[in-house]
Amino acid sequence: MKRVIIALFMFLATTSTLWAQSGLPIDGLFHGKFKDAPGSTEIVVTGDKAASMGLAVYRSLTVGAGSEAAHEVRRIVTQQGTQAVSREVEYRRGNIYYGYYVLPSYTPTGKRTRLNRYVFFLDQSLNTRGKANQMIVIYMESTADSETIKKLIRQ
Repeated sequence: MKRVIIALFMFLATTSTLWAQSGLPIDGLFHGKFKDAPGSTEIVVTGDKAASMGLAVYRSLTVGAGSEAAHEVRRIVTQQGTQAVSREVEYRRGNIYYGYYVLPSYTPTGKRTRLNRYVFFLDQSLNTRGKANQMIVIYMESTADSETIKKLIRQ
């Protein structure tokens, strides 16, 4: 019986972390919806690897800025930004070029520690110096403060 309870607790702890962005607009970008699109890449890091970076969850999605997914990515990021408690946004040519959003924190099921949630967005196609034609969206959860996360993003 003790093994069953431990196994159930481990399952709940893992799934609450993996699906923590569930219920947020940004959730619509992940879980494989765009990962098979040409030029797209989805990365998920949890567990020990995420912890080694000071994170509980790291999810990123890269799509071609000219792809069919680009419009939906912009729409969802804009929608998510309306729920942010803090934001930094830069527009170029009428579109979001850069967005950094601090979302309301939450306490995962079965945990005591509140996690802060962050979304970072960059449309490299709007960079006047580069020739990259990609959009990047990163979702992170951590106990770290906003300044620490910004430093991590710059690395």
